[in-house]
Amino acid sequence: MNFSSISKLAISLAIFGLCACNSPSDSSSVENNEQSSDSILEESSDSTPSENDADNSSSSVENVESSSSLSTMSSSSSPSEPSSSSKIEESKTDDQSSSSVTPGTGSFETWYGDKKQERIITGLDDGNDESGYWFSYDDYYNGGNSSIYWPKPAPGPYDEDDDQIIDQCGGVCGTAVLGNQASDPFVGIGFNLTGPDQTGADVSGWNGICLVYSIEGDWKMELSVENESTVTERNNLVFKLDASKHSVDIPWKSFRPEEGWGMGYPLDEYLKTVSAIKIKNTGEAGAKNRFNFTRIGQLGKCGDDFKIPEFRE
Repeated sequence: MNFSSISKLAISLAIFGLCACNSPSDSSSVENNEQSSDSILEESSDSTPSENDADNSSSSVENVESSSSLSTMSSSSSPSEPSSSSKIEESKTDDQSSSSVTPGTGSFETWYGDKKQERIITGLDDGNDESGYWFSYDDYYNGGNSSIYWPKPAPGPYDEDDDQIIDQCGGVCGTAVLGNQASDPFVGIGFNLTGPDQTGADVSGWNGICLVYSIEGDWKMELSVENESTVTERNNLVFKLDASKHSVDIPWKSFRPEEGWGMGYPLDEYLKTVSAIKIKNTGEAGAKNRFNFTRIGQLGKCGDDFKIPEFRE
């Protein structure tokens, strides 16, 4: 996948993690830091520091997660995320119904991995042409050994054929392998909205997110924000994906922080400072969960003309 050597997309293995829940926007405190690297489609456990997704316990701790860029674009480091051990509620199914949504009107263009598009056009690039490249991240800097197995053969750094993952998968696909060394193992993928510096941007006009996917295990979509250590204490808004479904429209109101830690923040203000979208897998050590994400866009704009995404080994 041309994760622009996968910073220039298509699997920019570099920067963040997710968590999901439907509880109200109040929370208590946790602190994480992640790091990112320039490597392409490598197992994220060997990568450098990434962004906001280190798993924590509900008490105040400091975690770090590693991430790999799925392209050759330069990576950046940033904070990380809440603990998978915290309580998470399912969003109501009526919030996921595409029949009742108001489609977004922002500049974010729907990404069609199933049409072998590489880069995601967020409409929010900071002028350096480095937004919208997929990255992956994991729990390496939390002492973990979780990783993602990409379809073979996976490209190496600066491989001109590094777009082959999207070509093979019709999206971003692989197998999340949760290790046994971190207390709350995790891996994930994501993309920055403005660029690797993860400056926040206003996404309120999107009205929400649509996604086409196939997954095994527990996955959450997360809205990372700029300066999250002070804005949310890294308990970012998340939404838990339903493995029995293959498409979903998620209104912004359906994203919630986990209960019991972190700091609440008004939704309308939160949506003005979103820096990245991340999709994170958590679960028991030793779990192997396949995934394929083939479309993502503004609320109501993924379409219904898709084929159910297939897994690839």
